[in-house]
Amino acid sequence: MDIENLIIIEGGAYNDIKKALRQWVEIYSDELEYSRGLPKDFSFKISKISRGKHAITVNEQVDNETFFYLINYLKYPEGIEYKIDIKGYTIGKEYKEFKNKQILIYISENDTDFNNVCVVDSDNLNYRIDFGRKIALITEFKEYRKPNDFDTLSTEIVRISRNEIIKNKEEVNIKSIERRFRIITFVFLILLVINSLYLLITSNDKIFSILTLSLGIGITFWFLLENQMLRVEKFYYKCLTAAVIFLIYNNLIEYITQHNSIMTKLAGLYPFCFIIVQIPVRKVYVKIFKREPELDRSGKFADMIYTLILMLSIFALPFIIIDVMN
Repeated sequence: MDIENLIIIEGGAYNDIKKALRQWVEIYSDELEYSRGLPKDFSFKISKISRGKHAITVNEQVDNETFFYLINYLKYPEGIEYKIDIKGYTIGKEYKEFKNKQILIYISENDTDFNNVCVVDSDNLNYRIDFGRKIALITEFKEYRKPNDFDTLSTEIVRISRNEIIKNKEEVNIKSIERRFRIITFVFLILLVINSLYLLITSNDKIFSILTLSLGIGITFWFLLENQMLRVEKFYYKCLTAAVIFLIYNNLIEYITQHNSIMTKLAGLYPFCFIIVQIPVRKVYVKIFKREPELDRSGKFADMIYTLILMLSIFALPFIIIDVMN
């Protein structure tokens, strides 16, 4: 009989193992939500075999890579100290080296990297797999053996709601974003006042233009780097308001002082163009790929395209608008 996604742990207290499972789901909740297609409530069956020996049955939808991550994390959990021997049993799925074979997963006694697992298949070929998905045959030999039949003393189904975990993460994240937003907007307003006073006192158009352009670029890159902030609707509209206020400020300065510079025009348009392009592009991306985009110039092709469009909204669209207006 084939065994799929079974883990046997010798050593470690039951509560520590249960805690480590929850921590793992918390750490990988985003990846599990967007890319694994797993149920919203992630469940494990934990069975006590004997004192200090437990079996964990994991959802069969979990792929090999995720299962490997889980075994590694249970061996080296954050903030939990125990000494365990851990073995995982499943069927090879996405790795061609042992596809459709029964495999045993373990952590080598000689492991010093803490970011890999070892695999032995039913033909007794031994591999090491790191978390960059690099796989290599190794000379270390371990024989493949199925786990012995065992009776359980007790069994518990542990359900962990990923939605609840994600919600808790978002609440903590929003508080952090709120704090940063207040600090940055306060600093921005102070610099805006200083910049205006500088122009009124010195009438130095050139330095004023450079300072205003620096402010515009700074605001734009704040929006760019805080891409998680723009996923929250209320912060998106706060940023849009800030961009509109800055655009109006630049136009008012030009009107009142008759100051006319392409740098101040660009300064006002940079954050405004970015913010109005970002939301429709992001929403289309999420609808197509069922996940949030990431700023990436050399990774996934879709993320590269998303990043390119945002860069064009900063470096090309403002010039086009100025050219049309003139």
